[in-house]
Amino acid sequence: MRRSILLLLIAVLGSSVLAADQKKKDNSGAVEVKDIKVVNIDKKSDANKPQAPKEDPNKVVATVGSKKITLGEIDKTIMQRMPQLAQLPEDTRLHYMPELRRKVLDMTIVEGLLDDEVAKLGYKVSDADVTAKVKEICTRNGMTEDQLKERLTSMGKSMEELRSDISKDLAYQYLFEKKLGDAVNVSDADVKKYYDDNGDKYTVQEQVRASHILVKVDPNASEEDKAAAKKKAQELLAKVKAGGDFAEIAKESSDCPSKAKGGDLGFFERGRMVKPFADAAFAMKVGDISDIVETQFGYHIIKVTDRKPAGKKSFDEVKDSIRMQLENKQRSEATRKYVDGLKAKANIKYTDGFAPEADKPVAPAK
Repeated sequence: MRRSILLLLIAVLGSSVLAADQKKKDNSGAVEVKDIKVVNIDKKSDANKPQAPKEDPNKVVATVGSKKITLGEIDKTIMQRMPQLAQLPEDTRLHYMPELRRKVLDMTIVEGLLDDEVAKLGYKVSDADVTAKVKEICTRNGMTEDQLKERLTSMGKSMEELRSDISKDLAYQYLFEKKLGDAVNVSDADVKKYYDDNGDKYTVQEQVRASHILVKVDPNASEEDKAAAKKKAQELLAKVKAGGDFAEIAKESSDCPSKAKGGDLGFFERGRMVKPFADAAFAMKVGDISDIVETQFGYHIIKVTDRKPAGKKSFDEVKDSIRMQLENKQRSEATRKYVDGLKAKANIKYTDGFAPEADKPVAPAK
């Protein structure tokens, strides 16, 4: 699957720049960020802290030829693409801003250079192409356009912003196909060699496919509630053993989201499930139905529907994914070289402190 430089840069921005998983606030108001802990956040105490000096949004942080890029533009892009930053305390936000600004500035410069190259080709993405892509996204995720809008809103993004990103994505894909079409060339021999050289990657443990019916109960529930849940599970088990359709009973009575699929959990290795569940499932034969199995989630009735022995995936099973992996690697390398070439030819000047860490500015912008 092709990934444009736009999506690649956004992915890098979202995962490696803010090396933080912001967790939900607990009742004390604490926010935990990887490598940083901010506790006892109190508006009164915050009011007594010295405020960071305000920065001039019109400050020029870089020039590309005659085009000036300001601090305000960069900060606006950051907040548009990472609205969760607004929920962080100011000192935490300030900690990440220098690196964020450098990376977003670099992304902005790259997008501008690519936009210029697309314009030279005279290519324009049509509204119909963007609409078709939106419909494809909806279909792939099993949602309506209204549901997609709701999802975007929850992420702090609008449909107009999504359409703009899609338009850029399609334009860049067209550009790369024209400029880098010959750079991706993976042969059958390349695929086979990768498989032979990386056999350990394709070994699999024993797997079981199972369905289950869950009667959920909190581990801290009262003994009365636990007894009531177990009684319900026993009644459901009796229905199953009396010849009831397992999938239908799961759909009607299970407390697990898998109920929509008749309780089917698909194939899984032993380590993917909690120990009591895994121990029961892997001890059963195909077609067996368990007695009541208790886990931290409640009471389960398990039916094993298939098994796969441990072994190595065949070449035919994985050759398509290997080819895609190798093609993506070639495409990524070719894209990086192409972008680096555009940057090398452009007259880029950075203000001190805003150049990418790996680069040294030719001269500071004024």
